[in-house]
This record gives sequence, C-alpha cells and structure tokens, in this order.
Amino acid sequence: PQPDSGSPSHRPPPDAGTEDLVAAVFRACHPGRSLQMTDSYAEAGGEFFRIPDMLDGIQRAGLEGLSWRDFVGFASMRTLVRKLSRPES
Repeated sequence: PQPDSGSPSHRPPPDAGTEDLVAAVFRACHPGRSLQMTDSYAEAGGEFFRIPDMLDGIQRAGLEGLSWRDFVGFASMRTLVRKLSRPES
C-alpha cells in the first residue's frame, strides 16, 4: 500500500517558522522554560493544566491539527508540529 501522505510521519518536516511559533507559545505559557523540539511536552517541563493555553495560542497563531491528547503522550514536539496546518479559507 501507498504511504498516507497526510499522516505526520509522511509529511514534510515543519519549517523553522512553525517550530519557532510553537516554541514562542510554549515560552508564553511556561515562563522561564525553553523548548527543545526533540523533547515531549512533559520532558520540556510542560504542565498539563496549561495544555488549553497551548492549544489556544497555537490556534490564535492560525494553526490547527492538535488536541489535548497530543500533549499527554511521548511524541516529540517536532512530531506535534508536523501535525499542524493552516485551515483552508
């Protein structure tokens, strides 16, 4: 079977701008913490009660594709960024 080009593992790598945007949202929600894209949300020091703020910040930046469930697993933040897309107008 053909790979699913829409699944996160088969999408092109996220551009640095999207990673930077998610890192900025992370820092705004978690002052004093930095984010390595190879870390999971929890490994980066992400607090679970701040996940709604993360989702809100990402949505306000014009991106979609994540739910709270994405933040409670072991996936790296880079993997989460790969799931993001801009909504079609």
